Amino acid sequence: MTGGQSAVRMNDRHSFPVGGLVELSRATYQSTPLAVVEIRPTVFSFIGAGGTVTAVGGSRECAVIDTGYGPRVPEIRSAIAGALHQSPRWLVDTHWHFDHSDGNSTFAEDQTTVVGHANCRARMSRDQFVPSR
Repeated sequence: MTGGQSAVRMNDRHSFPVGGLVELSRATYQSTPLAVVEIRPTVFSFIGAGGTVTAVGGSRECAVIDTGYGPRVPEIRSAIAGALHQSPRWLVDTHWHFDHSDGNSTFAEDQTTVVGHANCRARMSRDQFVPSR
């Protein structure tokens, strides 16, 4: 691989990155600068090349909606602290897709309470297969 190109594996129907679509997506997200956008006072979005993370300030702590990819959580946490001067108390999963929930365990390690629909938890509790078509 040279010049930022990704290796692909070819078959009769699809071209896949060697590490899979999830790994390609993570790499793209992590290499894209994180933009911090103030939606309104105490509401900020943190946008990269993946799922958007939103933080809503509270009286002492904030709520976070989705997490993006796990490896980028420290950067997102730092951006939340810079924007709101608060730590996340609640994490709300909108749905189970990896670009929205990959950082759940990292937030949970810091005592953030993860909240989501029961179906979301059930879906994330087992292996998933997402077809590429």
